[in-house]
Amino acid sequence: MYSQSMTSKCKVIALRLAVELSYLSEEEQSDLYETIKSEDCTPSYAQATKLRKLSE
Repeated sequence: MYSQSMTSKCKVIALRLAVELSYLSEEEQSDLYETIKSEDCTPSYAQATKLRKLSE
């Protein structure tokens, strides 16, 4: 999971979205976090659901 410094810098995201993203591997979550930082946006719930299914 993310360190305290990473979570303190993150924007607040919807709980349902966070639940979907929690099923990603630690490496996938880290990659996604880097993308969120560089693009300054978070995935939609539909995108998070798709990411979860692709991760399985």
